[in-house]
Amino acid sequence: QTDFGNKKDVIISGTISNYEIGKSPQTIEIIRRDFFDLNEKHVEKIYVDGTFRFKYPIAYAQESYLKYGSLVSIICIPGDSLHILIDNKILEDENAQEYLKFSDTETGKTNRLMIKFNAELPNDNYIYDKANQAERNLTPEEFTNYIKNRENEYYTFLNTFQKENQTTEIFDNWVNDKLKYESWQDLMRYRWTHPHYNKMDRDSFNLPKNYFSFLNDYNMNDNGLFSIAHAGFLHEFSMYSNQNPRDTLKKAIETYQTQGYEKASDILKSMIEINTNGFTKELFFTKYYVNILKGQELKIFEAVYDSNYTTQNYFLSTIKKEHQKLKDYLSNQNTANANLSDIKSSIVTGIIDSIAQKYRDKVIYIDFWAPWCSPCMNEIPYSKEIQENFKGNDVIFLFLANRCKEDSWKATIANKKLTGEHILLTDDQFNVLAGLLDITGIPHYTLIDRKGNIVLKDAPRPSDKDKLITEINRQMNK
Repeated sequence: QTDFGNKKDVIISGTISNYEIGKSPQTIEIIRRDFFDLNEKHVEKIYVDGTFRFKYPIAYAQESYLKYGSLVSIICIPGDSLHILIDNKILEDENAQEYLKFSDTETGKTNRLMIKFNAELPNDNYIYDKANQAERNLTPEEFTNYIKNRENEYYTFLNTFQKENQTTEIFDNWVNDKLKYESWQDLMRYRWTHPHYNKMDRDSFNLPKNYFSFLNDYNMNDNGLFSIAHAGFLHEFSMYSNQNPRDTLKKAIETYQTQGYEKASDILKSMIEINTNGFTKELFFTKYYVNILKGQELKIFEAVYDSNYTTQNYFLSTIKKEHQKLKDYLSNQNTANANLSDIKSSIVTGIIDSIAQKYRDKVIYIDFWAPWCSPCMNEIPYSKEIQENFKGNDVIFLFLANRCKEDSWKATIANKKLTGEHILLTDDQFNVLAGLLDITGIPHYTLIDRKGNIVLKDAPRPSDKDKLITEINRQMNK
């Protein structure tokens, strides 16, 4: 069982042998995924002598990814230190077992065992490559048997591995957690991946009543060591209802539209209460509140939050931290670095003509985005590079935000130091443009020439730098 006491620092240091300045990567990363789907990335500089050092607080033992060339799973423990020796040759053939060495401690031994187990596990691609084919092609009964056979194969290998190696208690906890929850995660995913891959209506995809019988073995008070697979299962399970989760969500949306968010929140809360108990129930309520905060919905959070749904100090402190972070974020409304304007709300038809008239004789690159859209935000650094590339030219970078609140819009522009031209669309304006430009999701990009003609409804995104620069230059030179 995990002790959710105060967070303690974990220190991870190391040296990269054969490190080549100017040729080898200059940074190394550790990527973590916590209870609440808050992926956290720690990036540290690699010094000229090949050394690096991480120090950050964690509340429980957890599997993380170490990234230097490739991703490698490691275990980090609160209050512990881990030293790693990495041979730079890992960049060439990614053989972690050969090129990754750990300090001679209990944690170091556990990590050596993890690396060896993952390297020697039979049919490793069986999990990732063939699983996608199985999700697409197999019936529910066939897929269940596929997962059972895979799990049996892995446990057979594990029994042999434990006999041949002096394993640690932490390793045994991790590997059993991984194998069990990896199976359950994939079984949960099938309910939406199968109809997705086969272009089926998810509402019409009915699973046999006994399909989810494996959940009878799930201990809702399991708060032990968390593998990455365990976190993945919790994510899937949090979106699942024993009856009709999509019907429940539809009802919540309808209630929100007619009676407001507090009543809709009661419906979603009841879904959590019906399907969970104990530790899992407290966790899912915390995830629910954290997700509202991640969506930058401060007023909604403050209207529906109830601290009585959890007794875990770790969960309560996480909510408090995210709440304060959002308040601080939204308080920054300094948009001096960007040009904010609007399209008159009465203009619904002819929006493109209005934009072309506003930026006459300019090439216009339109970015449809929203503060809550992670892929949108991931493109921002690339967009800044493109803008710098065309600085001083007759090119307008126009950001059309949609389906977000004005305070969230301005705060994101301020905190992310966004440049360019910015307009916050009304829902009607976005709906008109979505129909005109075949927008099915964001981010979405559109290119307009100097005469106001739409030349690319679906233009290259900023991260596709070479293609985008070529297209903009083509319009500039006409």
